Amino acid sequence: MKIDEIYVVATRSDIRFGRACIASIRYFHPDIPIRLLKDEIFGAFDTRELERHFQVETVQAPQRIWGWGFAKFYPLMLPPGRRVLILDSDILFTHPLLQRLEQYDEDFIVASEPDWPDYEDYVRRAYFVADKLEAFSPGFERRLTFNGGQVVANTGLLTREDFEHYVEFSEPVTVKRPDVFPCGEQGITNHLVNLKLARGEITARALDFMLWADSPRLPHDLPARDGGADGIESYMLAHYTSHKKIYPWKMKGKALYTAFEDLYYHQLPLGWLLERWRFLQPLTAHQKLSLKQRIKKILQALRA
Repeated sequence: MKIDEIYVVATRSDIRFGRACIASIRYFHPDIPIRLLKDEIFGAFDTRELERHFQVETVQAPQRIWGWGFAKFYPLMLPPGRRVLILDSDILFTHPLLQRLEQYDEDFIVASEPDWPDYEDYVRRAYFVADKLEAFSPGFERRLTFNGGQVVANTGLLTREDFEHYVEFSEPVTVKRPDVFPCGEQGITNHLVNLKLARGEITARALDFMLWADSPRLPHDLPARDGGADGIESYMLAHYTSHKKIYPWKMKGKALYTAFEDLYYHQLPLGWLLERWRFLQPLTAHQKLSLKQRIKKILQALRA
């Protein structure tokens, strides 16, 4: 089923990754509509550059401040009739992935997760606390779990009324039962999808299409635009999540990230200069922090 548009959720603190994300999408899919959903939890930020040079539309959402991934509820709650891919900003396409995802017709396509030895502990930290969930949702049947950073969905199947059972749509959004859902929006979305699956209200498929940034399968350079010779079933995206660093050279998957960041700036007038100026900003902030720490130590020594 054709994907109509891609939503990328970004904050001021991670828009640097969002630029590389959007460059990677445009590299493989030059015509897909991209909607940038801004969460101003860390303050306002300028996205005119993306709008002008990468044909990105900034969404005029009903609220500006969401917090901890909750902006991803917005496209899910849109009126029925659209099929969307919802992404965190710290994601890079490694192939023309839409070709693979559009082979499937289920209402939701999510990234499958391997059942590693301590997986249940991970579920408890990242999604929901199982023993408390039983009291919150008696008889709950878990059919799949998935990271919320990359989800294909048909709009309108999860509604604002559904989500209001879990959260208050304040600015930022607040979870009514953080003891059950400790990690932002994704545990709530997992619970709702599983509930509606069990009732027969939706269909869903778990598919292996996501790599963590430390995966040995991650490309080490700008990938072939046509997807390469491995076949459509190998088409993936890379999710950086906890591997993000202020300094790109310290990251796992740094070669792929740097390739797409460079590609982004090559599309801009004087992009090489802007890239170097932005590169220095975290260095400057780090130096300021280091100076403050040194002054603090000197003052403490003088008072001793």
